[in-house]
Amino acid sequence: MLNSSVSTIIAQKISPIISKKIVLIDKKGHYLASTYPANRTKIYEISKDPTIFPIYQNGSISGYVKIDEPLSVAKPLATAVKSMVELLVNQIEMSENISSKDQRQDKLIYDILNNENLDEDIAQAEARIFDINLTHPRIVLTVLIDGEKKEELFKDDLSMQDKELILGRYKKGIQRGFVSFYTRLNSNVIAYFGKNLFVVLKDLGERKEEKKNALQFETTLKTIHQIIKDELRCNVTIGVGSYHHGIKGLKDSFKEAYLASELGEELWGSGKVFNINDFGVVAPLLSGLNEKNLQFSQRMLKKIAKDEEMGKTVEVFLDSNMSLTKTSKILKIHRNTLVYRLDKITENLGLDPRNFEDAVQLKLAMLFNQFSAGSEVVVK
Repeated sequence: MLNSSVSTIIAQKISPIISKKIVLIDKKGHYLASTYPANRTKIYEISKDPTIFPIYQNGSISGYVKIDEPLSVAKPLATAVKSMVELLVNQIEMSENISSKDQRQDKLIYDILNNENLDEDIAQAEARIFDINLTHPRIVLTVLIDGEKKEELFKDDLSMQDKELILGRYKKGIQRGFVSFYTRLNSNVIAYFGKNLFVVLKDLGERKEEKKNALQFETTLKTIHQIIKDELRCNVTIGVGSYHHGIKGLKDSFKEAYLASELGEELWGSGKVFNINDFGVVAPLLSGLNEKNLQFSQRMLKKIAKDEEMGKTVEVFLDSNMSLTKTSKILKIHRNTLVYRLDKITENLGLDPRNFEDAVQLKLAMLFNQFSAGSEVVVK
């Protein structure tokens, strides 16, 4: 049925095409919208005005269009104008239905990955409405839109319809990127989580093959990253979680993927792909996997936090790109004193900040300590 918001969109779209005065009217003769400054309070006498024509939707009259011109002008235009308005009504209705379904699916995926008190039986039932099987093996990836395209998602003057069209375009591009490379494992779910963040529930195939497929998928990450960049025609940062079983496993995989992208961007900048498994001894802190490494990482963080001098020295040294001279100047200590401190840190932690790989582990541990202080993972 024609309403004010739909009619306003239609009037805006047909105004540049038809240079005649068009008024859209509801079934009772009330003004809805027009292509010119018409009388908004007028009640139109539908049955007595030969320049008013019915608009049909699903076989029923949904409203009327008045071609506010002499009858000799209005009558020849009637068929074309009616067809155009009816087409636009159907397109808008279809777009709203798709948007509504997409938004409901996005919210469902968001709740599944973020709600700690989720009823899994209810979640599975709701997911089936969208043809999503939550028991199917999947890993989670985060896709962050970067650069100029990121700003497109933050525009205040975008209508809801335009925003949904943009989001739909990104989702289709991400889906095409995965399907074009993995033609067999194509039961992926793409959701929008707000701001510039999209989340992918990546299909890992049938059970008993999921771990093998997950390992295989990890070897193709750089290629997938490039394909998605090409599809979206913009820079993207991708975070990749590990595979864990069940709905709880999806939550863990999501947290890993999100933190991998956050930590990766902090360390190496945006526009790259970051796999949680690339983060060494800090990865267990993010994923909760290897207990032995987890305890080691926790002890390391505690030591850094406990000894203020050690923490400050490590922080400044790493921020100074491992430069002894620069660090000495910032800390206002002699170079030999700094070397002594670094030796002491190496002895206490078992990691030498002067060694690049060890320095990365220390930096990650400190960054994780910073990130773990916050409770919110994403915003909707």
